[in-house]
Amino acid sequence: MIGETNHALWIENGDGAAKAHRVVPWGKPHLAVIAGRRQRAIPVRFMGTTNERLVPASDLVPAAPLTDAEEREYDQLDRQLAGTMGEARTLKRFNALRLRWILFGGEE
Repeated sequence: MIGETNHALWIENGDGAAKAHRVVPWGKPHLAVIAGRRQRAIPVRFMGTTNERLVPASDLVPAAPLTDAEEREYDQLDRQLAGTMGEARTLKRFNALRLRWILFGGEE
């Protein structure tokens, strides 16, 4: 697909019931208040629509297969989180890797 490298995944609610949205970053990152916190944010457009949204830059991940190192990190995080509620930051990273793996798999 043309411009594939410009695509990203926005991981909505990454530290809970995470959901991946295919987006295209649109505009420059800047400081904004999102969910009551001042943070770096970037406007995105949802793939296949004209809908736009301002999302935390930290919630964007590559729309690409996991590297070997990321697959090892995914396995390590999976073992770390097994049987626990998990720390929010760890869960957020795990969900980002999990959703990327579901959508794109690993590198061949």
